Amino acid sequence: MLVGDAGNALNRIVLALSRARGAQSAELANGMLLTDQRLDVRSGTSPGEALVDWFFAWGPQQEAWAKATSCKANVEVTGYPGIDGVRAGGDENDQVEGRSGYKRVLVLGCWVDGYDTGGLHFIKPAYTIEIISRLIAAGFDQVRLKLHPETPNLGYYDSAIAYHGLAVEVFKSSPLKEHIDWADAIIGPVSSGSYVESLASGKPYFP
Repeated sequence: MLVGDAGNALNRIVLALSRARGAQSAELANGMLLTDQRLDVRSGTSPGEALVDWFFAWGPQQEAWAKATSCKANVEVTGYPGIDGVRAGGDENDQVEGRSGYKRVLVLGCWVDGYDTGGLHFIKPAYTIEIISRLIAAGFDQVRLKLHPETPNLGYYDSAIAYHGLAVEVFKSSPLKEHIDWADAIIGPVSSGSYVESLASGKPYFP
C-alpha cells in the first residue's frame, strides 16, 4: 500500500488496515518535510506503533529528515514523482526571460498542518488576502489564487475577496501545472511540493 501522507487521518486508517492484513506499506512524501516533529505512525512513539514499512524520499534532505525524526521505515531515495513533466526545457514550458518585470503572479493558499503547532486555521484566509492586497497595491493587475484541492471553505474565500474588492481569479480543483505555466512568479508555502515543481519549471518561487 502506498500513501502520500502518513500523518493524514484517512491514510492512517488505510495503513492500519494494511498492517492488520499483513501487507507492507510505503509513504511517499507529500511536501517538504522541514521540522523534527515525530509522528507515531512513522517513528513508533506513543501512542501508537509505526505503520510505515518504507519511506520514499525525494532526495538527501528527506533522507536526513527521516533519520533525525527516528523514522523506523526503510528509507529509499526515489526522487520527486512526475518532476520530468514540469521540468523546464520542454515544449510546453516557457521560462521567464528576466527576473524583473513580473506581470502574472500566482498566489498559492497559505496552509496550516500538524507540523505548525503555532498555526491556526483562521490565519490561512487572512494571510492569503493580505498577500493579494499587497500585490495589487504594488501595481500587479494579473493575480491568480490557487487554493489547495482540500480547502473546504471556497465560498468564504470568494466572499472575503469580494468584500475587499480584489480583482483576482480563484481556482481550486484544476491542475497546478496549468497555473505554474501561466505565471511569471509564484508565491506559496515553504513546505509545499509546489516549491519544487515551480523551480523545476524555471519559475521563481517566493515562500
